[in-house]
Amino acid sequence: MKSLSERFWSHVDKNGPIIRPELGNCWIWVGSLCNGYGQIRINGKTIKTHRLAWILDGHELPEDADVLHECDNPPCVRQSHLFLGNQSINNIDMYSKHRENHGGCHNSHAKLTESKVLEIKYALDKYCASCKELAEIYNIPASTISHINCGYTWKYLCRR
Repeated sequence: MKSLSERFWSHVDKNGPIIRPELGNCWIWVGSLCNGYGQIRINGKTIKTHRLAWILDGHELPEDADVLHECDNPPCVRQSHLFLGNQSINNIDMYSKHRENHGGCHNSHAKLTESKVLEIKYALDKYCASCKELAEIYNIPASTISHINCGYTWKYLCRR
């Protein structure tokens, strides 16, 4: 039986794209994806593969911490492209890279608040909730959830 490390690395393509030349190429998870992020089941629990890459590299992963992508490429699992942070650090990183979009909260017709969008993003990223499930919870069309997830709307809050 394969070890966890062998199982993990058997699903990684180390010839991925170069998103930021100073970082080198991304190592792409080619297994199962959820909302653009790699995922793997371990002992009946689904874990995001960039988080597992962080752990396999020998780093501690506090329960309340996020593993963020320096390359801004969700399926990337190259450890040198990852760093530990939280939502605030991720937002600072996003603004410093000019990935923000000034839609959403600046739209007088928006039905969602920033905090609701962050809740939706969290549910999509951490729990792989479906657009349909979240649409029912927030009483909005599933297409709105999908647009948030893909970064078409509320892009400046996007964690990608």
